[in-house]
Amino acid sequence: MVLSILQFPKGFHSQNYFRFISKLFGSDSKFPLRKHKQGTPMRKRMISPNIWTNRKFIRLSDKEKILFIGLFSTADDFGKLWYDLLSIKASIFPCDNISESEIKTAIQNLHQLNLIVTDEKVIKMHGWKSHQSVPKPTSSHIPEPLLKRSGNGNVTVNNACITGSNLGQYGENGKDDSPNDKELSILHSSEFLTENVALFDENEYAEIQKLIEEGKHLTANSRIYEKLERQKPP
Repeated sequence: MVLSILQFPKGFHSQNYFRFISKLFGSDSKFPLRKHKQGTPMRKRMISPNIWTNRKFIRLSDKEKILFIGLFSTADDFGKLWYDLLSIKASIFPCDNISESEIKTAIQNLHQLNLIVTDEKVIKMHGWKSHQSVPKPTSSHIPEPLLKRSGNGNVTVNNACITGSNLGQYGENGKDDSPNDKELSILHSSEFLTENVALFDENEYAEIQKLIEEGKHLTANSRIYEKLERQKPP
């Protein structure tokens, strides 16, 4: 449209198009539509064929299946996104006849099946590190969902019990470059604790959570491994 209206001078080459548009509209970016606001390339998430026969996934409605795939495709590099119904509708169902209340109900169902963890402020994909390989992940500014311990000793978020079960391979299994990244260590420690939380009493859980918050991820993981080893039959 712009090219058909504007009269470019003779000798104006196509490789100068984006530079011209950038100056015309006052953008500092040469390719403003190719990158998100932080200037980093958008990540691609791959879907494994195993998802279609997963025992939890097959229990979802068609819209819930689309929502689940949409959530992990739009989540940040740590599997988290804000619980904002309007934004979720705009990102995943831009032209679909689905209300925000329907999306909320679908999110609650995903939560009850332990496919996601949410405290109604943040959504986190359960078992993210097991299914997505993200070399050099971009730092996340989204907090972890708030976990609460119930009377029977299980950790819950809005009354949904968190267990070690998670969705079978639904994500990208690319080559791991093993980045030495602080945020990736935090992710591994936090999810490792969440997936094995039923093993710990309230004081033990609080101690390990404190280690993670202090950045002592190796110590935290060692404590969890020790607990797992003690649970194994002789």
